[in-house]
Amino acid sequence: MEEAFPYLEEICNKIGVRRPGTDGEKKAVSYIEKKLKEFGYNVRKEEFKYTYWDYRDYFLEITYPERREIKNALPLWGSRGGEIEGEIVFVGMGGRRKTSSLSWGKIALSVRGGYTRMEKYSNAIEAKALGLLYMHNRRGNLLEAGIVSDSGYDEDGIPAFSITKEEGDKLIEFHDSGGARGRLSLEVEVSEKTSWNLIATLDHEMEEKVVLGTHYDSWYVGAVDNATGISVLLSVAESLAQEELEGIEVCFFGCGEIGGVGLKEHIKNSIDEITGIKAYLGLDSLAHRWGKRAVYCDRRSKWIAERISSVYPMELKHLSREMYTYSQVKIPSIVLGSSGDYPYYHTLYDTPEKVDRVKLELDKLVFFSMAQELASV
Repeated sequence: MEEAFPYLEEICNKIGVRRPGTDGEKKAVSYIEKKLKEFGYNVRKEEFKYTYWDYRDYFLEITYPERREIKNALPLWGSRGGEIEGEIVFVGMGGRRKTSSLSWGKIALSVRGGYTRMEKYSNAIEAKALGLLYMHNRRGNLLEAGIVSDSGYDEDGIPAFSITKEEGDKLIEFHDSGGARGRLSLEVEVSEKTSWNLIATLDHEMEEKVVLGTHYDSWYVGAVDNATGISVLLSVAESLAQEELEGIEVCFFGCGEIGGVGLKEHIKNSIDEITGIKAYLGLDSLAHRWGKRAVYCDRRSKWIAERISSVYPMELKHLSREMYTYSQVKIPSIVLGSSGDYPYYHTLYDTPEKVDRVKLELDKLVFFSMAQELASV
């Protein structure tokens, strides 16, 4: 079986950033399509439209107790534009109760962890906050990119920015010693763009199949998230083709980072085939050095996860709604990934040296065994 890591190096070093709407996204599609055809697959390129969000300009500043610009900041994808000024209040991890009690008419400052970014944003909107500042929980001037709404753009939303822990700690210090005020300005543009899924099979018609999938886009170079998933799926796809194993559909989905749009569109376009799907096996953010192997499952797929974990040591985790799978159409779905808090998730520093090469090759063998077993059931 071919190693996965060389694919990862090519993806990160030759293609680089694969954010939706960039040339890197198109290069990734061409690279993956070429590889799959070399392996002997019939490849279908599935086109879909999505809501593209971008910012034209933005500005953040503290206005009290001192006036200075916050330079280490990044607008969060899908947030609403506008200009606001108000008191900044620290709401901890951004839970619903604390946010609602403190944030009305103010700018909420929430720290990474505990709740998802989208949950923090939703709680701030519900609390009628003016805006949201999402600070990192690790030092090192880390700025985490990401979405605040999986609908692409929230017209009823609020301006939202990612800031570093260093900037956030200073705001908390001001907050605790007499209060802080700030001004946020964000100009956004929203349009419709095109992306693609790649659907690959060895045989055109299958009465039953197991779907193997991962997303190929990333915010930056995205070594862990998600060049690991791409590289493992390419390596496994090559081995399955060599074995001529039938009953497998290999899918690389676009726009995974902005709400799983590609996977959702593929499900919608192939709804008539749903009854023939035995299971969905996904890959996302494997083999980083800050965690252990984990398999994410729900009640329909727990038996698969338990069966696999009895052979290969791994943690069993709950499959959240933000891990986009076929579970939304009641197909048993699991995702092989990692546990632990990966500090470089969605940052400029998610680079190949953060990937444990030995772990990655072991994850490849685990995923290959999962696909083989389920295809033969």
